[in-house]
Amino acid sequence: MADRWDEGAVELPAQMNLVNHGSYLEISRRWRGITAVILTGFCVFWWFILLKILPELFSNETQFSLGSLIPIPHFLAGVGMGYFALASWFNTSYIYADHSNMEIMHKPFPWFGAKKIEVSQIGQIYVKKKVSRSKNSTSVSYEVRAKMHSGKDIKILSGLPNDRQAIYVEQQLEEYLQIEDKRVRGEY
Repeated sequence: MADRWDEGAVELPAQMNLVNHGSYLEISRRWRGITAVILTGFCVFWWFILLKILPELFSNETQFSLGSLIPIPHFLAGVGMGYFALASWFNTSYIYADHSNMEIMHKPFPWFGAKKIEVSQIGQIYVKKKVSRSKNSTSVSYEVRAKMHSGKDIKILSGLPNDRQAIYVEQQLEEYLQIEDKRVRGEY
């Protein structure tokens, strides 16, 4: 496998868009992908089961017991998964960078990771590979991170399904913000 440092500039990947407005740079990435499809299927199944069980538990003939509280965590999990499914279908992550600030937003459904970073405090932008292992599978995703002059490490964008998207964001931000590309410990 070739070292990613041997490669040149990465072309604009699918699901991404870049607009240089002159006074600021806008990078966007649509979330929609296979995860949205799988999660939606799972949510439909989950809610079908819950909607069959809940009316029986809360009917007038059923007396209240501690056992009737059991579905509440399942209901809340269903709401959370439903929200994530909607975000997976419709959200886009945006990075807006000018020479003073970088802002990361996820719209139209608010999501974790929205932040504002002072550009003068950024020492380096880099890509980190994230490997998650479970008993039966291994999944890989990529993050774009900023190493601050203070030593603090800040996540700019995460959950990227391939290294091309992450490297593209890194290269575009470094070029626009005039940050010399240097290796960072732990970088992909």
